Amino acid sequence: MQDLLLAVKASLDGGQLVKQFFNNPVNIQTKQSLADLVTETDQKVQQLIQSTLLSNSDYKFIGEEAPYDPLSDDPTWIVDPIDGTTNFVHGFPYVAISIGLSVGRKPTVGVVYLPILNHLYYALDGHGAYLVENPTDFKFGDGKRLEHTKPLPNDFQSVLIATEYGSGKNEWELQPKIDLISKLIQPPVQSRGIRSVGAAAPSMCLVASGAVDFYYEAGFHCWDICAGIVIVRESGGYCSNWKSDDTDIMLRNLVCCRGPTNGKPEIIKQFHEMCPVIPYDRD
Repeated sequence: MQDLLLAVKASLDGGQLVKQFFNNPVNIQTKQSLADLVTETDQKVQQLIQSTLLSNSDYKFIGEEAPYDPLSDDPTWIVDPIDGTTNFVHGFPYVAISIGLSVGRKPTVGVVYLPILNHLYYALDGHGAYLVENPTDFKFGDGKRLEHTKPLPNDFQSVLIATEYGSGKNEWELQPKIDLISKLIQPPVQSRGIRSVGAAAPSMCLVASGAVDFYYEAGFHCWDICAGIVIVRESGGYCSNWKSDDTDIMLRNLVCCRGPTNGKPEIIKQFHEMCPVIPYDRD
């Protein structure tokens, strides 16, 4: 429980910096592509969060904006200081601070804070997932518990999907994603529609809250999804890699759906059969 409270504090503190520089970023740079941005705020938020987390725990740390050691079984904070940096630069409000804790390579704590919307999603393994709007004086149990009673469809025709193209624009990674979108929106699969908000962690929170039914993506990194996996699962949803029932956070692909689930949902089985293999290097 203390780990969750610490992660919430770090996310709310970091959110103040995000709000300060939202739509007015300083020192915008590109990394792997023109769509893969980093700003001075990303770096400052990570420094603040890392200091808060490591001064109050003896865990390891993996963050987007600094070199890191390979993930081990040791407790490890996994942090994206700004998930949705391009959104941050352009003033699009789906910007998130994502803080996950991995123990034994399994995500166990998840906190995703969207400071512009002032929405705090949090979950602790075995204790449920919650959404707090306008969080103040946080304590565990605050907010609305995320759980679902509406049945999950067995096919895609009434399913609303979230996905992202990602920042990579090489043909070997982009074309399979375009082909998969085409397959999902045309007969015979013919999903109800596809939405994109520009960031993995908020997309997964939309699944957990039931605003979308299904999310998939490939090409992200472990800091984009570690927290979201806990939130989706604790809301009653299901997560796995694209071609297996495992959830290896270093594999750089993920599919998830909302609850209620009892075992492996039929739409996950269908996705496993239709999705391509995109050969990203492991984190």
